[in-house]
Amino acid sequence: MSKKEVLDNLISVTESAQAIEANLAPFLKILQNENEDDSTRSNDASRHAKAEAQAAVALTLGTLRYMNAKLRGSDCSENPNHPLRLELDKMRQAIVALTQVDTRTNSQQPSNQNSQSSPPPKNASMKANKKRRISESSRLLKIE
Repeated sequence: MSKKEVLDNLISVTESAQAIEANLAPFLKILQNENEDDSTRSNDASRHAKAEAQAAVALTLGTLRYMNAKLRGSDCSENPNHPLRLELDKMRQAIVALTQVDTRTNSQQPSNQNSQSSPPPKNASMKANKKRRISESSRLLKIE
């Protein structure tokens, strides 16, 4: 392999690591905020967000472990009962279950489009943006 090819591969790996870091940032922020704020009681939404964040981080780390095993020559892709594959499958199932719970919760909320109530507080729009970023990150991580 020439020096240029090695350098190109190194640049590609660096860019991929930066993309992973950028996609995980919202999840890591949720987990960091939750750990700093353990003294307060968490509601269902924050527990759900924490569970989604934990699952996304776990899936990312599991995928990196899987890629490392593949690079070392492991037969994890050929063996459907390989522990790494089974672990990744469980993580994906957990994310699907969390998404289904989130979808059910959102569909059960009443629509207030026709009511003349006051505008939502600013933190409500921040929560909506946070939820949107989480779902975008989930899509980028292919965990829908």
